[in-house]
Amino acid sequence: MASSKSIDDNAGIRAFQGIWKKDKVVSISALKANYCRIKFSTEEIRNDILSRGPWTFKDDWLALAAFNPNYSIDGYTFTSMNIWVHIHGVPSILMDDDNIAHHTGILLEL
Repeated sequence: MASSKSIDDNAGIRAFQGIWKKDKVVSISALKANYCRIKFSTEEIRNDILSRGPWTFKDDWLALAAFNPNYSIDGYTFTSMNIWVHIHGVPSILMDDDNIAHHTGILLEL
């Protein structure tokens, strides 16, 4: 996990146990400034947390990635993030099909 805010191990554990349920977060280890490793009780829970979101901590976006023991901490790149956006006034015809909605969202980025 990467954040622009520092994350104290104990405060992080309490915060994430509150968000993700106490039995899901086993430990949090600081790796370097603004980077930490979160250990979940099962791989299934980890995958579920990674697939949901976006997540925030201290009013800041969190970038999450699955741990890979073959990467150094500098080997992780956070170049994109899924976020939820509520766009008012979009015609309902554009919201009926996920593919159309996805492409509409990409077009609105321009």
